[in-house]
Amino acid sequence: MAERKKDDRLLDEYLRGDSPLSRVYRETGREEPPAHLDAAILAQAKAAVGARRSKPRWFMPLSLAATVVLSVGVVLLMSREGVTPVPMETPSPIPDASTPKPTAPTTPVVTPKATVVPKEAPVVTPKEVPRFEPRVFTPKEVPAGKTLEQWLADIEALRKAGKHAEADAELAKFRQRYPDYPLGKQPK
Repeated sequence: MAERKKDDRLLDEYLRGDSPLSRVYRETGREEPPAHLDAAILAQAKAAVGARRSKPRWFMPLSLAATVVLSVGVVLLMSREGVTPVPMETPSPIPDASTPKPTAPTTPVVTPKATVVPKEAPVVTPKEVPRFEPRVFTPKEVPAGKTLEQWLADIEALRKAGKHAEADAELAKFRQRYPDYPLGKQPK
């Protein structure tokens, strides 16, 4: 405690300018290098900067011309090979036996008259066939034909009945089948 008070006192003296170190700083004065030395250093720095080689004046136009020639070459090559960008479309799901058939709307749909004639869709050549085929996601089967919510309700009922070991085992099975399924507040 005494050391802390001593440190506080020394700090206060230093901040006020009463410490021995502060007095020594005040007595030393401000020494600077001679003006001729400053001038010599500045002259050498200016000479070093001026001696640095800059890019030739023709460098910028030449790089611009090379970029244009390269771009035109790539476009011509793509047009000769018949490569055209294909617009992105969202794949429609493949209907199967379990998918319900769409029903006709009960209210009439009024479509406005088109003022712009739509362009024809580009013809897809065999080179442009999509690399990936759409897949239909089918979740893994839930035991005994239950829904996910029923399965979670059964686990909660096991916990309330005091059968924590069985509830933990069922929850582990659930997590193994559906690791990314969001669960609310998890019981401990």
